[in-house]
Formats: sequence, structure tokens, C-alpha cells
Amino acid sequence: VVVVEHDEDIILCGDHLIDVGPGGGKNGGRIVYSGAPSGILSVEESITGAALKEGSSPRIKELKSAPNLPSITISGASANNLKNVEVQFPLERISIVCGVSGAGKSSLIKETLLPGVIHEFENTGRKRGKKIGDSQNYRSIAGIDNLERIIEIDQTQLGKTSTSNPASYLGIMKDIRKLYSLLPEAETRGWKEKHFSFNTGAGRCEFCSGKGFIKIPMSFLPEARTLCEHCEGRRYNPETESLLFNGISIGNLLQKTMSEARDILCNHKRIRRSLDYVHDLGLGYISLGQASHTLSGGEAQRLKIARELGAREAKDTLYILDEPTVGLHMSDVDRLFKLLQKLVTKGNTVVVIEHNLDFIRSADHIIELGEGPGEEGGQIIFSGTPYELSRYKNKTATSRALNGLISQPRNRKKVLEKTVINQ
Repeated sequence: VVVVEHDEDIILCGDHLIDVGPGGGKNGGRIVYSGAPSGILSVEESITGAALKEGSSPRIKELKSAPNLPSITISGASANNLKNVEVQFPLERISIVCGVSGAGKSSLIKETLLPGVIHEFENTGRKRGKKIGDSQNYRSIAGIDNLERIIEIDQTQLGKTSTSNPASYLGIMKDIRKLYSLLPEAETRGWKEKHFSFNTGAGRCEFCSGKGFIKIPMSFLPEARTLCEHCEGRRYNPETESLLFNGISIGNLLQKTMSEARDILCNHKRIRRSLDYVHDLGLGYISLGQASHTLSGGEAQRLKIARELGAREAKDTLYILDEPTVGLHMSDVDRLFKLLQKLVTKGNTVVVIEHNLDFIRSADHIIELGEGPGEEGGQIIFSGTPYELSRYKNKTATSRALNGLISQPRNRKKVLEKTVINQ
């Protein structure tokens, strides 16, 4: 059995551990460690080893639910296995929806809360987001008067075209084109922003139409792609490439990573703002111009968060995320949570479907569904703060896991050593 995994408990249960890195993108691609799990603790350049050596997670803050907190209230939710439930989501807080698989989390959030708020917006003339059918899986929704928008940040692909890339998605490609159009030589030649567009501009490579690659038909097989030998993947013609900003052509700039571009464009406030958030989310290794379809679901989701934070000072927005920690390394989970906290401090509300215990113990509010899957679930078995869940008398699946994390802190080094002895 070969498993790609970041969960610490799964790592500890393995017989053999292979750590790839030490970083992402250009900073990775090497086998940092290969052997028994205990051996990784002595590998200094291993980020995984450093995370495992940190020991148990911090204790939960002893905070109790604030009474009369403004909330979104759903009454009579009945989608799929939901049993006419009533639930509250505090405004300007991070709420985690958890529970065993099949307990009704997606039914509550993606089939009730999301379409319900959009439906209420449409009834009040505030059309925000996409239209989602006419079926109504609830009796009433209250408390959305202070909301202006609702945004679902999922792990779907960012762009469907071959020319879609992170720079375009973040909205900074236009600013980059403007930078090059303001160069003295560009003004002398009469080149405007459109000239530097690799989609339609006159400055793009005419042999590959600005794609950076050539498609090769393969009859009954899927088409093959090969690097354009004229622009060498840089998408622009030689004349356009001759213009340099800080000694770098626009084609070479798009091949730079987010972290490299952040340093090159440090004096451009709007571009730097977006790239700062990308860097804070641990995506500094992604190239500005890499094809969007090559990004993983977790990378796409984090890039969507970075765009929201970098594009505008959003306020009074409800953000919905579905298991954003999937595919994230232990070191990236904390980064993601801190970015979500930034959304909340700006006056927004965040609702997350999540199982990660570090996320759960750090949240402001917990809603657990259960007790079991399918017909055994569909009920709210707990609603309150992480501290209240850890002290809840009627033990739930999440409270048992949470208490195992708190009352018996794991010394990862001892567990790892014990694992090797048992082997």
C-alpha cells in the first residue's frame, strides 16, 4: 500500500516514510528522507520532521459562547437526511461544521445554507452569486440583513482554457501589461497594454498564438503538446521580449515563481498586495504563468482565498469552504487558518466544513452533526465553542477525538520510537 498523506497519525502508522521536498515547486523534487518514521526527526531540512517534533497542539482557549450574538439562523432544514433542524451561524466568526461522514454536513451547508442565502438575496433584490434551482430545503432563514455577498470557495479548477494562469486569475496580469506599456521604449513604439496580451496582442508569438506550446494531432490518440521552439514557452515574439523591466522581459517574468515576482515587483503596491497573500498561504513556489489546470484542488482553493483578500477590502461577506485542509501539509494548515482569521477581522463571516482537529480547536464556533451516517445522522448534536465541546457531557465523535488531543498530549517522538520497536 502506497499512500500520499499529511495526517500525522497516518504517518506514524506507516512502516516506511518517504519525504519529498524540502519545499514546493522549484524548491522541491528531491527525496529528503526515506526510511522508518522515527528517522525523519533527525533530518534538519525536513519540514515534515520539524512539524512532527513540535509536540502536541496548544490547549484550547477557555472561551464560552457569547449570548445574543448576531447570527444567521436556519429553521426547518430538511435536505436529504436532515431532520427538520434549526442551526445558528454567528456573524463575523469562523464556524466549523463537523461530524462523521454522511452525517449531513454538505446537506446543511451546500444544499441549504448556500442556495438559501442566494434565494433570500434574490427576493430582496440583492443578487449575489449564481442561481441554484428553485427547490427549498428549509422553512426560513433569518439574520442575513447585514450580508452583502456570499462566496463559495471550493477546489474546482480555476480556468478551462489552456491560456488561463494564476496571474490572470489574481487580476494582476493587467497591471503587469501596464508596467511594460509605460516603459519609455514601449511608448516610443506606440505599444499600449493590449500589445502585451498573449491572447490577442500583436506582441505575442505568432507561431504558437501566445500559448507557449504547439499542439500535435495524434489521430485516434489524445493530442500531444511540445514546447514552442520559437519563443521557448515565453509566449511573446523577440521584439516584445527585448523590452525589459528591472532587467526582465514580460515572458521571463511569467516564468518566475510568485515569491520571485514578489521581490521583482515590490514597488507596485497592488501587485505586491496580491502576491503577499499568495506567499502567506504557502504558494510562493507557483509560477505566475503556469497553466491553471496544472494546479491541485488545494492550490486552487488557496489561490481563490488570496484573490479575495488581494482584490478588495471585502466586508459583510459570507464565505463557505468545503474541507480546505485537504491536500495541505501540516505546516500550511496554520497559514490557511490565519488568512481566514484576516477575513473575519475585516467584518466577514466564514463557515467551513472540516475534520482537521487543529482547525476545529482554533475556531470560534463548532456545529457537529450526527450521531451517525445516513438515517442515523441529520441532527445537530452539538453547537458551541471548542472549549464547550471538549467539556460536553454527551460525548460525540469529535469531542472524543478532541479530548484525546487535549487530555493526553501526544509526544510524537515517543510514539515514533515505539512504532519502530513494534516493527
